[in-house]
Amino acid sequence: MRYVETPFDQETPDKIIGGKLTAREGACYSPTIFMTFIITSSDGFVLSRFLIQLGIAVLLIIVGSVFAFKKVDKDHLEVYLVKLIKFKLRQKTFTYDKY
Repeated sequence: MRYVETPFDQETPDKIIGGKLTAREGACYSPTIFMTFIITSSDGFVLSRFLIQLGIAVLLIIVGSVFAFKKVDKDHLEVYLVKLIKFKLRQKTFTYDKY
């Protein structure tokens, strides 16, 4: 039997949503599930409309999965995008006063 040493103070997020997802991952999936439910709830069944709704639902789930699990430079994707937007919108010229 092989023994593996693990760090004592290793912080891992708690899997609180059904023991499978962290709170952040659940927050990334909840708008996706809500939008999918709104898009797919319709009055009647028409095959072409169903296929379009199914395509949109799959696309939303893929986007939610990317936001839930993708990391860029050790930051989650949403944190990276916020930092990128702040960087792009920052003040680009600085004025310095002489003493």
